[in-house]
Amino acid sequence: MAALSIKQETTNQTQRRDSETSRRLHQAQYDALVAVIAQLAAKLDADATVTDTNYASLAAAVIATKIVA
Repeated sequence: MAALSIKQETTNQTQRRDSETSRRLHQAQYDALVAVIAQLAAKLDADATVTDTNYASLAAAVIATKIVA
């Protein structure tokens, strides 16, 4: 499957059935951002010079927070 642009797909939505495509694209973007945040937190925790905070715990707490509309 070719990479889809969320901006292009949102702009091109003309029918209600397109909302599922948009939802999937937004979910994929969210999942990718969550993965990056988790990776960054793990890298910070593994860095011997960064010892003041447990970044993985902070990231997990933020990731666990759900936005409710």
